[in-house]
This record gives sequence, C-alpha cells and structure tokens, in this order.
Amino acid sequence: MSFIGGAGTTPVTTAKGSAVLYAAAATLPAVQAATGDITFGTGAENVTAGTGPETFVFQNLAADVTDTISGFRPGIDHVALQPGVTVAGEHTVGGSTTFGLSTGVQVDFAGVTVPHFPG
Repeated sequence: MSFIGGAGTTPVTTAKGSAVLYAAAATLPAVQAATGDITFGTGAENVTAGTGPETFVFQNLAADVTDTISGFRPGIDHVALQPGVTVAGEHTVGGSTTFGLSTGVQVDFAGVTVPHFPG
C-alpha cells in the first residue's frame, strides 16, 4: 500500500503487509498499522503501531521534520535504517525518547525510554 498524504485529519489504517508513507509538506494524520513494514517519506508522520510486529523503515532522504511512533514495542517492533542513514543523537524527555537521524529527521518514540531499546 502506498499513501501520498497532504493536509487532513482522517486516520489511515493499513492491513497486513507493507505501507509506504509519503507526506509531502504537511503532517500526515495518524496511521494505524496492522502489521508489516512502514516506510517513512519526507513529511512529518504520526504512526500508531498495530497488533502485529512492525518494521519502521527510514529512507536516506533529507527532511527537517519529526516523525512520531506511538505504541512501539521494543523486542517486537523494529527500526530499519536504509544505507547512509545513521543515528546522530538521542534524548529522553517526559517518558519518550527522540532519536536524531543523520538525514535531519527526528523520530519520537512516544512512551518509550532509552533503557527499553536493545543496545
């Protein structure tokens, strides 16, 4: 499934399989993923993990946005960084951890702190 987002507030729900999210210059409303791969584009995305295992994929695309992942379950869900993407830093505030990527993207894991991430 591919979704090209613009402005709006309607949640997008994915079925089992893969989803590619391209939110251009707008914030994509919440995506509830059933299971599979979620590939982030250059816009700001707000994704809620589903019931099955998810792999959240970050491309080597420059963007000055914050993507938010809610419901991430360490050890069940995974993050994949495409070649050329590295973690540039991290910080924890108020029970959530944000990782800065080399692309300029900030990834906020709502409700997950650093000790919960495997080393």
